[in-house]
Amino acid sequence: MISAVLARRYARALLELSKKRDDLEKTHKDLESISRVFERDPRVRRFFEAPNIARTEKEAFLQKQFKSKTNPNVYGLLVLLLRRRRFDHLVAIAGEFHKLAEEAQEMITRAREEIGLERDKAQAALRNEVVDLATEIAGKLIREELNADKHRKLVDNFLAEVEQVK
Repeated sequence: MISAVLARRYARALLELSKKRDDLEKTHKDLESISRVFERDPRVRRFFEAPNIARTEKEAFLQKQFKSKTNPNVYGLLVLLLRRRRFDHLVAIAGEFHKLAEEAQEMITRAREEIGLERDKAQAALRNEVVDLATEIAGKLIREELNADKHRKLVDNFLAEVEQVK
């Protein structure tokens, strides 16, 4: 239970940091890759969990293997876990991060869809307003009240031509 709570806490912090730095996707990808290595290769896991290997040696390994090839958020997490002797939580943290990142991505996708729908509604309303104004102006210019449907058709055709030019 404590491990799950701890993993979620680290995952949330990493998620917030990666959102601030606008590199959520890269953080997610790198964390998953490194987590798979630690999950699949017991030798790597034992190296980092071994009390007889100096922390400086482990840090040197991290720096050599991951610093230049890995997202700074993930590298920072690895160093932090090493210094706090919590490397055994890496796989659980990656799992929690995956869940949180998927939730965040779903929220972003929904927000973009809603923004698109609202934009389309606003454009349609604006288009209708332009049509109404153009009809009103056309009626005033020729000083006679023509059929509103005829005006609307003329303006719609004009707007269609304008959209094609764009």
